[in-house]
Amino acid sequence: MARVDAIIRGLRGQGDGSSGTAQHEAALLEWLVTTYTAQRTFCTPVAGGSPAREDFQELFSALVAARVANDDWWNQAPEANKLLVLQSVRLLMRDAMLQQLWATEPRATMSFAARLHHYAAGHGASASSEFNLEIVGELAAIAKRLVRSQARTDKTLAYEYLAIP
Repeated sequence: MARVDAIIRGLRGQGDGSSGTAQHEAALLEWLVTTYTAQRTFCTPVAGGSPAREDFQELFSALVAARVANDDWWNQAPEANKLLVLQSVRLLMRDAMLQQLWATEPRATMSFAARLHHYAAGHGASASSEFNLEIVGELAAIAKRLVRSQARTDKTLAYEYLAIP
């Protein structure tokens, strides 16, 4: 729990912004990805579970708002840190409830689309960075989850619309 809390505090700007803080955040995100690599749900209540579902919701929201949708951070961050952020978002997006949180960040989709376009174009032009292929892969996996999430939402709405009282 303390590590997830530390990640959230850093994302919320409660760090000093130094490169040491960026390295610390990267180490914490790497821990998150390796620790929860086999987990598929994060918002299912678990008796005595730690971290709690609210912690994962807050973490996901902070990652999307403070990193994925934050142009200032994205434009200055090392490629390795961007990759860790995307890996963390992809991991958390295994949970359908967290996928729904994506829509609560107003700049998320626009920023995401711009990043996907940028990295895909760079990969296609062979002008890619060291982490370009991995970043394109993470962005594609996130896009796939977003599309599936929208399809499930559309299907649910269709069933509700067609339901006979």
